[in-house]
Amino acid sequence: MKKYFTFLLVALLYACQPKTVENDGGLIVEMSIADNNATEEEINHAIETIKDRMDYMECKDPVITLSADKKRIQLRLPLIVDSAFYRDCVLGKGTFSIIQGFRNIYLGDNIENLNRAILKNPEINAQIPFDTIYPHQSDSLNPLFRILSPSWSNLSSIMGYALPKDTALVGSILKNEKIRKFLPEGYSFRWSKDLIENHCYLHVARKPHKDNIVTFDMLADVEKHKGTSSDKYDVQLTLKSEYNKNLANVTELGLPIVILIDNKVFSAPQGTTTIPDGKATIGNLSLDEANYLVALFKYGSLKLDLKIEKMTVIDLSKPAEQPIKSNEPATDSSVLFVDPEQLPDKKNL
Repeated sequence: MKKYFTFLLVALLYACQPKTVENDGGLIVEMSIADNNATEEEINHAIETIKDRMDYMECKDPVITLSADKKRIQLRLPLIVDSAFYRDCVLGKGTFSIIQGFRNIYLGDNIENLNRAILKNPEINAQIPFDTIYPHQSDSLNPLFRILSPSWSNLSSIMGYALPKDTALVGSILKNEKIRKFLPEGYSFRWSKDLIENHCYLHVARKPHKDNIVTFDMLADVEKHKGTSSDKYDVQLTLKSEYNKNLANVTELGLPIVILIDNKVFSAPQGTTTIPDGKATIGNLSLDEANYLVALFKYGSLKLDLKIEKMTVIDLSKPAEQPIKSNEPATDSSVLFVDPEQLPDKKNL
């Protein structure tokens, strides 16, 4: 009997132990503080904001350690399943905006002229390889389409899609002074935040001004609700009344809508009606995505930039630590403003 109680006590003590990466698997993230002039207040705010986000998203017992030189932060998260989501969303700065998209059908003449301009510029044309994965787009008259396959829908904001390795080249071409003049003024290009079938999607959006943009500081409330599907959720946004006109301008009848997180497209639904009352719903979200949007409103963005240097997944079903197999993010995002989404089973506003 004594041995039984001893065994039971040991089992109870083990069950009460906090979950750790080493014992239970999880995620180790090494981050550097990009701003060399970051203040102690900004660093502490970033650490506390990350902790608050994790707690709201029911990620218990995160361990966050600041290096002695205050240049690096290590984050240890037990029992994380979707590592890529934490890399791409939760650990980002957390800026949020909704802006007006632009139907790519109106770019037809511009794109045709752009391709002609590339053909007339040997220096630019020589940068575009012929060994494309888009054989049907590899004709010599449309050089850009060798690395940016054009969108199949004329009504969406998607200009085209590219492999992650080609996003920097696409960006450098579109910002080239000799090429930019063939594109309409007042518009920007943004890459998608997520990969869709291993591709980054390039969206066209109007450059926002103070009357046609919605940001988190304009919101009065954000609520999460169960969606129509059993595993999907909706997030309802309610603006402060003085900003209702902003949402009406962004959702002008029939135009695409571009939802940005950290200047990359989180969602780009097709607008169906103007929203005059300052209430909008972002739907078809996973639980993590819905919690993250609410957490952004609740705790705000980080006051400094953190760069993820390394992520390691501890998977106890494997013999050793596994570096995360992350998809390459779209590069040169300061050049382009790109975004993702118009495919079936994606988020809708």
